[in-house]
Amino acid sequence: MTPGTLARIAGVTSLLFGSAGLVAPEAFATAFGVRLDASGLALARLACASYVGFGAVNWLARDIADARAWQAITAGNAVSWVVSAAVVIQAMLLGLGQPASLLLLALQLGYAGAWAAMYVRVSRAPESAESRRDG
Repeated sequence: MTPGTLARIAGVTSLLFGSAGLVAPEAFATAFGVRLDASGLALARLACASYVGFGAVNWLARDIADARAWQAITAGNAVSWVVSAAVVIQAMLLGLGQPASLLLLALQLGYAGAWAAMYVRVSRAPESAESRRDG
């Protein structure tokens, strides 16, 4: 898989999930077995806004050819997905959203692994090594 293909897939996924949670956070949370109060709704919208933002970045980055740019994009995505997975794990340990959240967790861990592997791949590219020497 190329970085652009991963960016396309993750971009669409992030835009869909983020948009759903942004527009209808209560319904989206209920699908995962979580009830939200007013504060929870506001925080859910904030989190979903960031997913929409990552989706836009990934979609717009899909045709980038610069290896150094891909290092930044893949690292940022990997970190975001790892932190998101950690938040879901913590929520699940507190008893929230089980067992439906396992699907969400699997998605987050899958993307975290894919972006981390892609980071390693683009960092080993000859263009990246040349850029590090030049910069």
